[in-house]
Amino acid sequence: LVRLSNIEKYAPHYLGGSIVGSERLAEGGVSARVFEKQDAIESMLLRQYPTSLSETAESIGIWLHHDDLTPEIGPLAKLAPRSIATVFSEPVYRGIFQLSSRRIISLKAVLKDGLERAAAHFGCPALELNSEDPVEALCSWAMEHQLGEVVAFAPMVGPIHDMLQRLEKRLEMLGIRLTLVRRGSDATAFSFVTGGFFPFWQRMRQHLNELYIS
Repeated sequence: LVRLSNIEKYAPHYLGGSIVGSERLAEGGVSARVFEKQDAIESMLLRQYPTSLSETAESIGIWLHHDDLTPEIGPLAKLAPRSIATVFSEPVYRGIFQLSSRRIISLKAVLKDGLERAAAHFGCPALELNSEDPVEALCSWAMEHQLGEVVAFAPMVGPIHDMLQRLEKRLEMLGIRLTLVRRGSDATAFSFVTGGFFPFWQRMRQHLNELYIS
């Protein structure tokens, strides 16, 4: 439970200059409520993604997003894409995700940097698509470049991940396959997640120490 001393030390601005009622926290007047019966929580398995790509005769495009901006390193590095694209949507960032102006500026900067590095590594056009509808923008890009497959690193939890289901369906309707890949290092880290931060960190720390020793 939160204590007044913690608030005063780490987040005094939350008190807003008023301490009325805060004495209850200091004196232990607030106690935890224990529920004897709880509904069973059904665990959900993480979706599994491949950590490598097999050769294909399809014309490939790489979708670059801000969850992973280093396609030149890892399982995508040896691809020969026809085109690379990322989507920048300021209306979505501001209206739906309510990001600050500074956050939006930083996103634009890192996307630009990622595109430039990807273009230099793969030797193909790298485009920034500006659209109020990122899914439709990516679909239009894929059709314009006559792609048979769009390849990307699997997004983590967040805005990019939220659009996956719709993007997959739209590309499938167009006869274009969406292939998502996960870095082996990420897959290993996810395998350590069983419940709670500290058990995860203990396993992760041991793994990192073993890598360092080897």
